[in-house]
Amino acid sequence: MIRRIAALAAALALFSTPVIARAADPEIRTILDRCMGCNLAGKDLHGVDLHGITLIGTNLRRVNFDGAHLSDVRFTGVNLDNANLNNADLRNARFIGASLRGTTFAKANLDGATFTGVSLQRSNLIDGDQRGLIRTCTGCNLEGVDLSLADLRSIRFVGSNFRDAKLAKSDLRDARLVGANLRNADLSGVQLSGGNFVGANMREANVHGAVFGDVRLCSHNNYYGDSSRLNVVGDRNDAACADLRGVDLHGIDLSRVQWCDEDRGAANCRTVTRAELVNLAHADLAGAIAPTQ
Repeated sequence: MIRRIAALAAALALFSTPVIARAADPEIRTILDRCMGCNLAGKDLHGVDLHGITLIGTNLRRVNFDGAHLSDVRFTGVNLDNANLNNADLRNARFIGASLRGTTFAKANLDGATFTGVSLQRSNLIDGDQRGLIRTCTGCNLEGVDLSLADLRSIRFVGSNFRDAKLAKSDLRDARLVGANLRNADLSGVQLSGGNFVGANMREANVHGAVFGDVRLCSHNNYYGDSSRLNVVGDRNDAACADLRGVDLHGIDLSRVQWCDEDRGAANCRTVTRAELVNLAHADLAGAIAPTQ
């Protein structure tokens, strides 16, 4: 144990040396791999090569990982609040139960990266082209996040918390937000066509000017649209719709919203009826363009 602590101290001392020396030294990766509860807060690790290691409970607050090689790294229960991950290689990285409040990801490579149960408030989640940087996030906390005008097409944020989020005029076409919490979110002017919002809590959300199109709002399958079968409504045979209580639907066209059930992996869809919108989605259809039946 004493030798390991001494080795860790020596490795941390190397972080003040030029980046080439750090990136080339395999001992650093060996020491930090599975280093539980290590404190690296505020360290300058730009360009460091830590690919493939596992970090558990590590304090990485305000760490500079600009340009770091972090592909296939498993970040479990780590604190990355206000960390700089700009330009980092995060391909196939896994973030589990991590805190990423105020973290920046500008120009980072997040291909294949997954986020589960993480906190992302105040994080920079869009690139210079307004495209969402994080594509897959299960059970994540994005309460109050500002993603206005963002290109969020085909994102997968199943069971995530978007309460009070600012999503005005964002593009959520083909997005999968099964069981997500969108209560009081600003969804004004958003594009929802092709999206899957089965079981989502949309109570009191602002949908003024939103385009619902053929968005999927209801299903008999409590895990519909998510291969992990996330339970969002209870018994498998229960019917679930997005909860539209308290939503002002004046002028909103709901005539094409869909009820989709999964049958052997294929979607079997139909138009949601007026009665289903009222009784299952708890929608107030006053002033809305709704199905006639």
